[in-house]
Amino acid sequence: MKTHKLIYWKCRIVNSYIEAINYKENKDETLLSEQQLVDCDEEDHGCKGGFYYGAFNYILQKGLMKDKNYSYKT
Repeated sequence: MKTHKLIYWKCRIVNSYIEAINYKENKDETLLSEQQLVDCDEEDHGCKGGFYYGAFNYILQKGLMKDKNYSYKT
């Protein structure tokens, strides 16, 4: 359970920040995929124990899909 909370916390912080910027700049309320970071961000091992800037680097290099297209798995 602790790992699940850590994954969710780190990914949610990153996505919330990106989503907030997207809304401020574009008035777009699209939710972005946390699961993509968990599955694909190898630098942070799926957001487990890495740093938030590793997730930001992944997003800058690869982008994020919409949550509806790559939804969170519990």
